[in-house]
Amino acid sequence: KDDFDGTAALTANLDLVISPAMSAGELAGALGVPVWRFGTRDWTQLGTDVRPWFPTMRLFQPRPGEGLEATLVRMAQELARAASCKPPVRLPVPDADGRPGSDADRLTADAVAHYRAGDAAAADTLVRQVLDTAPGHPVALHLAGVLAKRRGALEEAQALLVRAVAADPVNASAHAALSEAYQGLGRFDAAERASRACVAVQPDGVGHWVNRTALLRRMELDGEARSAVAHALRLRPDLAPAHGHRAELAVRPEDAVAAHRIAVALMPGAADMLSNLGTALHKLDRFAEAARTADRATRSNPSLAVAWTNLGNSLEALGRVAEAEACHRTAIGLAPSLAEAHGNLAYLLKRQSRHEEALAAFDAALQADPKHAQSHFNRALLLLETGVLRSGWNGYDWRFGTPALRNFRRRLSIRAWRGENIAGRRLLVWREQGVGDEFLFASCYDEAMRRAGRLVIECDHRLVRLFARSFPDADVRPESTDPRDADVQIAAGSLPRLLRTDLKRFPERISWLVPDPALVERWRERLAALGPGLRIGIGWRSQLMTADRKAAYVLLEHWGPLFAVPGLVFVNLQ
Repeated sequence: KDDFDGTAALTANLDLVISPAMSAGELAGALGVPVWRFGTRDWTQLGTDVRPWFPTMRLFQPRPGEGLEATLVRMAQELARAASCKPPVRLPVPDADGRPGSDADRLTADAVAHYRAGDAAAADTLVRQVLDTAPGHPVALHLAGVLAKRRGALEEAQALLVRAVAADPVNASAHAALSEAYQGLGRFDAAERASRACVAVQPDGVGHWVNRTALLRRMELDGEARSAVAHALRLRPDLAPAHGHRAELAVRPEDAVAAHRIAVALMPGAADMLSNLGTALHKLDRFAEAARTADRATRSNPSLAVAWTNLGNSLEALGRVAEAEACHRTAIGLAPSLAEAHGNLAYLLKRQSRHEEALAAFDAALQADPKHAQSHFNRALLLLETGVLRSGWNGYDWRFGTPALRNFRRRLSIRAWRGENIAGRRLLVWREQGVGDEFLFASCYDEAMRRAGRLVIECDHRLVRLFARSFPDADVRPESTDPRDADVQIAAGSLPRLLRTDLKRFPERISWLVPDPALVERWRERLAALGPGLRIGIGWRSQLMTADRKAAYVLLEHWGPLFAVPGLVFVNLQ
């Protein structure tokens, strides 16, 4: 009972707390959780019909001549309405004297009418009048919050909508608006809680489920997003945007294409659906089909910038570089704030070795969206490619925000090492990306070991013995679920940002991995049996083949001229 940290954590996950005057209700109110508080008026209301200290608290107080039993009956009726999971019927909150506020209701109805007629200014004036006299009016609070959100006053909108859902917890639309306000403020955990409350109140609201899917995707909670969109499609199987979300959440590219085709079939003229299908086809390396689909999107809606830049990507993959560049520039002309278009142009220019132009295009992308992870990452690669190491490594830290690498990110409870003195501390270095990347970043492990009191290395399970032998003073183990036995942690790919900021900091050595001597001897004997000549190990393709990577590989039949060289022994390492 004295563990308030634990109680707070529990309470934060609740949708509603009901209490008389006691600490549980106060704690919930302080956490921003909706509270229904019952009892008689007290001084903490400061002369109002609410408790100004707690915006999420709704008061249930006895009317003249009735006891708390009657108050609890009314609360039960409210709960029954919530439990029915139907769109709520709006009821006015009591005025200070306990009587329904008919004037407030009439003014609120007028405000709603003005809002629906497009006269936001008149609606705002009326709703402020209502809140001056009835600050707990749920519909007025809801409308005031929507109006504040519309004019960009997100903090004000959030505060009003918090009060609105406290006054009427079964108003799904108010929860939805609150979720949008939180998203605008970048408070995504709070937005998710509001969205969850919204669909709990109105589980048959298909639009709410689609919006929840979009939010969960934005939060990279793909599993929950798949559940949400599946619920939406059970409610309405013919909803094209839901199929679009399902496509974006598909694990297999083939499934994404199939879902996008359904969306296009449901909305044949929707340019955004066509554009998304084109992107999915591009990911399958079906570039000609992707280009045709993106071209259909641009013809359906010539002002859709994202369709133009998607067309540019597919044309570049087909080798039509000049046309691709023109498409990206068309997209930028249509939507100068579309960071994706600037980034795609920059990447094309980078691949053409037009480095100065590419850097300028990356900068334009980041001016349009300072948090565009793909542009940060690609710009970093360009800087590293041109020898600008310090800035390049700094930008490389954006890699975990990109679609290709975001699944490698780990959210550990251990604080990150940022280069401070860690002598005497335990440093955890954890694996990322592929085995080849692990080998590369392992070149930093010796120096990391010298910086720390003790080094803990988490690597691919297949590399444990090799790394344990190569770094005998480190604790080497496979990747664990939630490591806690270190003071600080860092991703392997982030070590160069601290240890390789210029070329002088690369050590002069031949190798850093140590093979098993017994196995070395055994293989020496086996190869000797192949006869004299240079022994050439060969491999010809990566396990991960993408359109970008294919240019770096050749087919086995292309090795003919090498195989024709006499005196060589080829060993297949594939």
